[in-house]
Amino acid sequence: MNSYNGYEPKQRYKALAWLKKEWAKGTRKQTPHECDICTQKDGYLAYHSEDYSFPFGDHIGHFGLCYICHMMLHCRYKSPKVMDTYIEALMQKKCYEPINGNGWVEFRSSCLMSNFNGRNYKIVESNNVELYKEMINGDYITESKELYKPSVGSLF
Repeated sequence: MNSYNGYEPKQRYKALAWLKKEWAKGTRKQTPHECDICTQKDGYLAYHSEDYSFPFGDHIGHFGLCYICHMMLHCRYKSPKVMDTYIEALMQKKCYEPINGNGWVEFRSSCLMSNFNGRNYKIVESNNVELYKEMINGDYITESKELYKPSVGSLF
């Protein structure tokens, strides 16, 4: 596990251990039923934290995300142009076909390397692109280090 939003791996592992205890107690659902951003209901869905601060609480594992929305958040600094493309697609209400399992190889080739060219999608009635922008802008973290800024255009 790498650093994320200024939180070192040690802190992120502690938060994950806390979340796993909550799952074991039955106080939190282990799997989201829908992506909070693109509304994808199929494929790999997991919880995501933007803030790993202590004391742990509802902010840990707060967001349910599909694999694509999740990995795009984590890759936004290294692939800002792809992130711009993805946000633009979300603004057009595109929902890309799901990735099943922990599909890094598929995600890397059909999303990051190809800038989503050729990846199938459907148009959805609504999504939560504004929530995604808030996450990208650091609205859900206590101490913001480096925040993603669009490399082209004015998406925000």
